[in-house]
Amino acid sequence: MTTSELQRAPRRLAGVRAALALALAVGGCSGGSETTTGRAFPVFPGAAIDQAATEAANALAANAGQANKVSHIYMASAPYEAVVAFYREKGVEAAVPPIPDASRWLPDGTEIRRTVFILDGAPDLQGSSLWVNVQRPYVGNVRSEGDRPVFEDVRDVTTIAVVERR
Repeated sequence: MTTSELQRAPRRLAGVRAALALALAVGGCSGGSETTTGRAFPVFPGAAIDQAATEAANALAANAGQANKVSHIYMASAPYEAVVAFYREKGVEAAVPPIPDASRWLPDGTEIRRTVFILDGAPDLQGSSLWVNVQRPYVGNVRSEGDRPVFEDVRDVTTIAVVERR
């Protein structure tokens, strides 16, 4: 490689990164996306991927010994009921344990609502390798102070967590 080519390489790489970012952004808003294994899954119209939340969820899973679960976290300003109705047409509602009472209510009285849908036709969540968790509001982290939960990074959005078990 010549000196001139070496000097242009960072600009060319920046252009490739910009094109990749644009392609990912457009793909994330097109109504569908792909898992890490290339399986398609439906994305609620208008939802946008939250890269920081996605990375945090995947790091948490890896630290909990569940590196075989990969999440894609999307945020939508749409009402919870609209997002649930969308996924009800795409999958089957899964039976999941309710959120414990102590963790189901934010200090301001807001209820954390959650519905899980199986997207791959499995009979239950344990046998599924692709499901979506719809929740409102978004809670980035919950930690304990004594016997009470402390909610962090709370946002008034509907969260769509697409989870794939590899």
